[in-house]
Amino acid sequence: MEIRKCVWMSLLAAGLAHAEPEDITMGDLALTHPICFHVQAIPITGWTRLARESPQSAYWNSIIGGTDMLWAMHHYCWALIHLRRAEGPAVSPEVRKYLREVAISDFYYVVRHAYRLPNPSSFLMLPELFHRIGDTDALLGNSAKAIAAFEQARTVKPDYWPPYLGHAQLLDKVGLRKNALGILERGLQIMPGEPNLGAAYKRMGGNPEMVRPLGPVAPALSAASASQ
Repeated sequence: MEIRKCVWMSLLAAGLAHAEPEDITMGDLALTHPICFHVQAIPITGWTRLARESPQSAYWNSIIGGTDMLWAMHHYCWALIHLRRAEGPAVSPEVRKYLREVAISDFYYVVRHAYRLPNPSSFLMLPELFHRIGDTDALLGNSAKAIAAFEQARTVKPDYWPPYLGHAQLLDKVGLRKNALGILERGLQIMPGEPNLGAAYKRMGGNPEMVRPLGPVAPALSAASASQ
């Protein structure tokens, strides 16, 4: 566990340069997340933290938790726009790689802000951020980094199913089906009957009905461990 924590902390500290997407449109925002209409640093909306907050800023801060985490979330929105643009049919492999790498850097920007909170797990989008980092690193072929991010997502929120699936799919892709089944089984033990994990477990040859539930598992993240 300590080795894995050191891995993701080093990745978190490394980071690439952030980059605001060019010519953001309302259509771009509509394909991201509803929160992206209310963050700062999106020119087309014009919201800023100090001079012109969105009327819904207090609502979104309460939804995502943490303390004023809304004001770091423009990097999350930038990342989602970059990832969508990376999937364009005319995008070259070099540009696609760059857009994905910048997206990861922007996700980590938000993660770093969350780990400055007294209780990072109060920021409810933290597991999603780690999951998205894992998915994007998997697309880039960075398997070790992807696995570290998936594991951290599960550490932050053990009953969050997407990183179990992402990790298992990555393992299965490289021929480690037995290991993939183990990840899915762990998820099903914590989340009995979870349909996405059950379907993947069945596709890989497992029988979800034979998995014995463990019951609730507490998150391992704490303010003390985040500060190390």
